[in-house]
Amino acid sequence: MFNDMGKRVRKVEPAMPVELLGLDSVPQAGDTLTSVADEHQARALIQKRQQEVQQQPSLVPKAVSLENLFDQISAGQVKELNVILKADVQGSIEPIRSSLGQLATEQVQVRIIHSGSGNITESDVMLAIASKGLIIGFGTGIEAGARR
Repeated sequence: MFNDMGKRVRKVEPAMPVELLGLDSVPQAGDTLTSVADEHQARALIQKRQQEVQQQPSLVPKAVSLENLFDQISAGQVKELNVILKADVQGSIEPIRSSLGQLATEQVQVRIIHSGSGNITESDVMLAIASKGLIIGFGTGIEAGARR
């Protein structure tokens, strides 16, 4: 971790800007970061969390096509469409968010539950599964963990 002056720091206070190395995406405000002593402990923690996720049968993703989703909306089965929005740069998110908000009808409301810049990550997929939502990406890639 480095502070705003480029000096290495070991501890930070709330609202203190720092640069973190080694993250695969930009953390959102309020995200919890866990500190471990070494890479071995980090890998063990990741493996434990992945096993916990795999043991939860309710989190098994089901493929949904846009055609299937449209049929569900037409049949009145979907009243609210939860969306996870990812874009290549932060500046693209607001115009896209505004456009998606205009798609709401009497049949279905569009609700953006998370938005961010960068690639679609495994945590985005887990959020989409948990919220029965849809991920929409603009100019982004998909990380290997998210493809599974």
